[in-house]
Formats: sequence, C-alpha cells, structure tokens
Amino acid sequence: ARFIAIPSTSGTASEVTTSAVISDYAAKVKYALDSKALIPDIAILDSELAETMPAQLAAYTGMDALTHALEAYVATLANPFSDSLAIEATRLVLQNLEKSCSGDAAAREAMHYAQCMAGMAFSNSMLGITHSMAHAAGLTFKLPHGAGNALFLPYVLQFNAKTAGGRY
Repeated sequence: ARFIAIPSTSGTASEVTTSAVISDYAAKVKYALDSKALIPDIAILDSELAETMPAQLAAYTGMDALTHALEAYVATLANPFSDSLAIEATRLVLQNLEKSCSGDAAAREAMHYAQCMAGMAFSNSMLGITHSMAHAAGLTFKLPHGAGNALFLPYVLQFNAKTAGGRY
C-alpha cells in the first residue's frame, strides 16, 4: 500500500511533512503528532482542487503558508536547503496571495506550490511560537488556524527580530 496525499487547500503542507494535528473540540485541545510515518509516499499537487476554495479560506491557508515559510527561515535549525525553499515560498505568497483570494487561477497554482515549499522548509528547520500560539488560541476562541497565524505573526516577528540578527 502507498500513502498518497493530494491537498485541496493551499496552506498546511501536510502532503510533505511529518506533522498532523487532531482537534478535540469538546475538550478544546489540539494534539500535535509528529512522526516520519505521517510523511506520504507520494504527494500530488493539483492546483485545480484549490480553485474551489472560498476567498476567506484561501486567505487563511495563505497566511498559514506564509507563517510556515517565515518561521522556517528564522528557525534555529535553518540551513541552506530550508532557506532556499522558505525564501521562494515567501516570494510566491507575497506575489500571489491577494490575487489568489480574488480567484485568479494562476495565483492559486502559485500558492499551491508555495505552501508545499514552505512545508518542505519547516520540515527541515522546524517552526516557531506563532504556530504554537495559533494552535492554542484556535480552539479556545474558535479562531481559524490561518487567522491565528496572521494575528500573532507580526508580534512574534517583532519580538524575535531582537535576537535573530540579519535574518529579519
């Protein structure tokens, strides 16, 4: 048997990572799982699947992808391989997120690639506290994950810039 992942949104990068999150809505807890067994054998990126996302979901997943890329770039385990993926993912998100939210098919395709690159980047360098805070706030305040990332990211970047040197 082969584990094949085909994402229908453009943000989580679960098709290329060791990470999964299980949400227990009754207990208002998210359980993060991390295992090499969670990495699919094959990832198929078909941007046509992402074309059906509503604009708000495109925005939230886009902010998740941007957060993945930026946190991977400034992570303590960042390296030349993760950097190249994080930088390109950031560039693609900044150039395409707004157009993607307007339904532009080429921008949706670019966002689909960007989120995958960001996932490969953070798989090799890890994530930061923005994601931790977004997961914690998500169930407590019924806040979509990408919205939580968007809310916390500017403050985390500002705080981390004090010690991250030229990475910012």
